[in-house]
Amino acid sequence: MVADGGAYGSRQQMEALQSGAPMQGGGGGSTPTPAPIPLDAPTQNPNEPVTSGADAGAGLSAAAAGIQNDQQVSNEQIAPLLASLEMIANLPGSNVETRTLVRNLKARLGQ
Repeated sequence: MVADGGAYGSRQQMEALQSGAPMQGGGGGSTPTPAPIPLDAPTQNPNEPVTSGADAGAGLSAAAAGIQNDQQVSNEQIAPLLASLEMIANLPGSNVETRTLVRNLKARLGQ
């Protein structure tokens, strides 16, 4: 729907913009979800070692496969929160444990 009013010609421009936008909840060409692969299906990667992606045996290591360890995942989650945590640690009523936690997090993240 286009609202009434506005500058001359703006209604036509708004209708043109809206005609190109997908509507919520309908239409649009979404990609169909692929069928799940059964557990007893033969492998789709016969030349890949079963240890590929693990830090043991033949194949790619976890780092080479792009798999992050728990520490890396935690650091990525904590980094955007550090400024807020630092603000809390700097409040007058903040306790020693909170300030120590923030100092340790800053050291862990290299900040």
